[in-house]
Amino acid sequence: MRLGLRAIAFALALFVAIACVSTDCIGAAPVPASSRLRVGIISFTGSFNYQYIQYAANCLSDALVGMGRFEVVEREHIQRILSEQRFQVSGAVNPNTAVRLGEILGIDYALIGSLDRCSAKSEYWTDKDGKRHYYYSGSAEASIRIVDASTGTILSSFRLTGSGTDSSSTSAACMNAIRSCFGSSFQSRLASAFPVVARVLEYRSKGEVYIYTDESSVITKGSDFSIVRPTVVEVGGAGVERRFISNDQVAVVRIVSVYGTVGKGKVVESSGEIMAGDYAVELQGYTTTGEAIAAIIGIAGLIVLLLLASMFEQ
Repeated sequence: MRLGLRAIAFALALFVAIACVSTDCIGAAPVPASSRLRVGIISFTGSFNYQYIQYAANCLSDALVGMGRFEVVEREHIQRILSEQRFQVSGAVNPNTAVRLGEILGIDYALIGSLDRCSAKSEYWTDKDGKRHYYYSGSAEASIRIVDASTGTILSSFRLTGSGTDSSSTSAACMNAIRSCFGSSFQSRLASAFPVVARVLEYRSKGEVYIYTDESSVITKGSDFSIVRPTVVEVGGAGVERRFISNDQVAVVRIVSVYGTVGKGKVVESSGEIMAGDYAVELQGYTTTGEAIAAIIGIAGLIVLLLLASMFEQ
């Protein structure tokens, strides 16, 4: 049953990945339709101060925990198990190594991180009295790979950048830059690779659609879900038949309230009738046509106001 759910969820996640392409995230990971994914950070490397590398790994762990959709194995536990097993892990994890790690640690996905750049320099700004105020400006880059621990396949790859400032030291500025790499932008991109997959519990009206998962806190108010219906399609004549899954999107639902594992939503886009049992796949960065038009009008209005203000100044 678990493999069946993974297969269906993979097709659904792939459908979402095609519909919401991001140049910063390569690939989409298969997501079970129920139960949280068990993940572990098995390696974080870099040719920088060890303190920075450890901090980057901690920031990644905090981001995963903060999303509320992963079961994150503590890094201390991972290191202890690997040490007991006399298992040496470097930044280069081959498929066989990843599969073996998955068996030892009991994880679904292994995360491999690298701190690729981390530096800071002195800057200053001048106040109205001509006095200079000095501070430190830091910048950082990191890369994260997500490996399927059952196959050793690299499913997703992220390249992250961040910046930060501090008035006390270059070290603090670097730390702030590292933390900014793993902020809301990274979490949004990670959510696109691992979308919540739910099911439609009941459809009463366009303003009352109920979806559910087996885990609490993974459906959030304000999130959007694509309602899709997997359909097995057969092509070819006798002897050469082929079957594949066609994911037909029938609607987009926006969650307006959450009750434990159940979310109540309203239909914001529809091309068909929603049915109980349909899959609901989380969308990232979705905007309705009306919202997009309103945003364009707002920007146009701002430009007009700026032009008018410029004319009056002249």
